[in-house]
Amino acid sequence: MSIKSFLDLVNAKSLVATFLPLLFGIIFVQYQSFEIHPLLSLLFFIAVLCLQMFANTTDSIADHRRAGKLHVTEFFDHVNVLGNNEISEKMAIVIDGSLLFLVVLIGIILLFETTMWLLIIGLLGCAIAYFYDAGPLPISTTPFGEIVSGMTMGLGVIYAYIMINVPTSDFHLSFFGSALLASGMPILALANIMLANNICDLKEDFSLRRKTIVTYIGQFNSLKLYGFNYVLMYITLIMAVILNYLPAIMLITLLAIPFIWLRTKKFFKVHLKAKTFVLTIKNTLDLLLLTLIALVLKNMFGY
Repeated sequence: MSIKSFLDLVNAKSLVATFLPLLFGIIFVQYQSFEIHPLLSLLFFIAVLCLQMFANTTDSIADHRRAGKLHVTEFFDHVNVLGNNEISEKMAIVIDGSLLFLVVLIGIILLFETTMWLLIIGLLGCAIAYFYDAGPLPISTTPFGEIVSGMTMGLGVIYAYIMINVPTSDFHLSFFGSALLASGMPILALANIMLANNICDLKEDFSLRRKTIVTYIGQFNSLKLYGFNYVLMYITLIMAVILNYLPAIMLITLLAIPFIWLRTKKFFKVHLKAKTFVLTIKNTLDLLLLTLIALVLKNMFGY
């Protein structure tokens, strides 16, 4: 198996979006005047990336099996990564299990160094990563795929990061409530990646008998929801800054609005996986870059 085949199997391109909630977690914890633990944070970042790769690999395996059962030959032989790269299902399962083992191993280390509350988020995250695309009724085949995806990665990652770096004595309901509002951008940005994927895959999902939210409300309404999510994303960000949950420097992400607007208009006109799905990824990359700049400026100049 080549490196390219492995990267395709774990859908390496999607891993970039994982860094958005991680950066938000750092900014939120720092702005709330708590100390960052570098080694524990690094271990957590590795665990999150492995968990995302585990979820993506599980997705590839589940789709390959589903296509085989339904005799969707084109998807089975050409579209799915296992057919494309001639990776055996057995090898994919070994890789999937190895990734989960790494997540569990790092999770145990973090658990002993931090709080038992992390166990709840960890178990929930692993369960969602598996049942998102596997099991008798995968979450991704239901109308709840987008919200579960956005909440798990956008909010779950930030909550877990807080638990790693913030003393349990400072845990209280209002603190986690403020983190929820501060997580609005990563939650909605990541949900839109899933939504854009489902908008583009409507025909494929129909052949594989997957009933996503797009199947229920149609492409037109799904596109309206896609645009609304970006508007709501910025509303939550501005509210988080006004309420002093996030630093004012985070308003630098407003610079992405013209580019997101233009790409969204293009996506409304043409929503094909091979041509325009990448526009949503570019939107997320813009937000990621501006968030990274905000983090650097905050640490350099104390904004």
